[in-house]
Amino acid sequence: GVRQELPRFLKYDYGSQCRDWLGRSQPCNQKAYGQRRPPEYDLKKVTVPLMIATGDPDKLADPQ
Repeated sequence: GVRQELPRFLKYDYGSQCRDWLGRSQPCNQKAYGQRRPPEYDLKKVTVPLMIATGDPDKLADPQ
């Protein structure tokens, strides 16, 4: 069978490598979150009504 992945809602991705004000390379996500990739939001903690909508002109949204 085909495995379909559910959408993931991640915190902001600062990137794996960026430069500080002196031009030194540093792992941005590691500094911000303590891990290489941004963590997922825990949607179980969302306590307000939420609606996500897309439209035909939205080139980033997959209508399926």
